[in-house]
Amino acid sequence: MMRTFLAIDLDGGLRSELAALRGTVSTAWPEWAGEKWVDTHNLHLTLKFLGDRSANDLAEITETLAPSLRGVAPFESSCLVPVELAPRPHRPRMLWSRFDDPDGSFTALAHRIDGALCPLGIPPESRRLVPHVTLCRARAPKPASRRTDLPEVTVLSFMSVREVIVFTSELKRSGPVYARQTIIPLAMR
Repeated sequence: MMRTFLAIDLDGGLRSELAALRGTVSTAWPEWAGEKWVDTHNLHLTLKFLGDRSANDLAEITETLAPSLRGVAPFESSCLVPVELAPRPHRPRMLWSRFDDPDGSFTALAHRIDGALCPLGIPPESRRLVPHVTLCRARAPKPASRRTDLPEVTVLSFMSVREVIVFTSELKRSGPVYARQTIIPLAMR
């Protein structure tokens, strides 16, 4: 069994820009400096966590998703800064940067995935997708505070969303190791 999730990988330029935020945030918010920052090569945008799956499950998931995702047009998005306290600003456990979704492309993609996977017994998400990349996770919730000491909202690199990747995750002492299992292209029929 392998811990599995569906995600959009980030290109190298955007990864580098997000990694550079670590120094800015650590200086402005020193209480986050010693927390678990996501390794630059592991930065991604999760669309759906699938839990523990077998190799046979992965093949079935890919076979089911591929035809459904061929009906989704590739799209562009941009990552927004500043870093946000998440998932609840009054007791944050994570820092993340959101992606812009003005026309609902990420939401539509997530709904398409849910619809395709329901017949396999994989339930739809109960929460609305907030397209984001997690930058840091705290061991315990941080105290509430008003954070106004980071730069104003800026737009980082634009990202082309052209594929969904089936990733597996192996948890190690040094942190998770993600492996690409399958790339499923988006391509409007």
